Amino acid sequence: MNELFIRFGIIYTFLASLLIARPWLSRKNVLFGVVFGNGEIRKQETARKIINYFVLACLVIGIVLAAAFLLACKDLSQNEASLTKLFSAAFFALLLIDTVPYILANRAMKRLKATLQDENLVKGKILVEVGDAKLNKPVSPAWFLLLLLPIAAAVILALLYYPQLPETKSISLVMEPIFKQIVAAVFLFLIGFFSRIAPASVKGNPEAAPGYASFRRIVSLILIAVSLVIETKYLMAELNYLGFVSDLQTVTVVSKFLIIFLVGLLFVAFFLMVWRKNSSGPILDDDNKWVLGMIYVNPSDPSLFVEKRNGIGRTINFGRPAAWILMVALILFIIVRAFLRQ
Repeated sequence: MNELFIRFGIIYTFLASLLIARPWLSRKNVLFGVVFGNGEIRKQETARKIINYFVLACLVIGIVLAAAFLLACKDLSQNEASLTKLFSAAFFALLLIDTVPYILANRAMKRLKATLQDENLVKGKILVEVGDAKLNKPVSPAWFLLLLLPIAAAVILALLYYPQLPETKSISLVMEPIFKQIVAAVFLFLIGFFSRIAPASVKGNPEAAPGYASFRRIVSLILIAVSLVIETKYLMAELNYLGFVSDLQTVTVVSKFLIIFLVGLLFVAFFLMVWRKNSSGPILDDDNKWVLGMIYVNPSDPSLFVEKRNGIGRTINFGRPAAWILMVALILFIIVRAFLRQ
């Protein structure tokens, strides 16, 4: 049970830290989803106060929810199922409640922006880059074919060795890891394939989002690597059923460390390729396309995925019908999966 508390504590602390660090998980000229002409806005006194109030509010929320979680644990029977449900509730409560200070900070930054005269901001006009296209070239779709390798290996091994297994090994048991491989591969392939061409969230000229093209390629490669780790884990489960691998616990531990390493690598790449870069030239003022600084709604933009204004990763363009279809499909998948697990 102590191990469960430690695991929950690490996940909760990591999530709370990410939510607190949101002012620094964006470009220097973007604060709480509001774009400015340059990164000097962070030196402005009012902007610093807004950041400090936001950090303090998120810190208090995180501590209060953690204390409430610990108090609630005393009233529950000490079993893993009840603790997991309670932690899930604390997890979603943290995500939901921490949205409030973010929205307040977004509104405060918009009010501050209205009082400033930023000559670098332009409306309805961008400069198109006509230089070397190789610098902005996304990762080739051929890289995503690597996701087929673990699946192919699992299918071939199942076909070769299943006839030799004892009758106690049902075909559904042996095929379960392969099914999970396919689901993970399809889901991550769709995200990776479309997000590899996702445009930057800050536009206006070729130097509005310096380093983004390189970072986008790194993100695609890291996503492919994470997918391969997950699929390989399921391949090891397949080998366990076939009698070739006996220690799945070691496989699970190694997989977790590899994913943690890759996520850490993503943060390092962000700070080296994005955070350290300074935007220059005219910046497109399109805050009206970002609802609350988080939700991108632009029917005139053909992109399905775009770079997040705040945070590391991609978000969906809710102005495209395909985005809503994707969201509904994802929700239905989660519901069906939860129903089948009961």
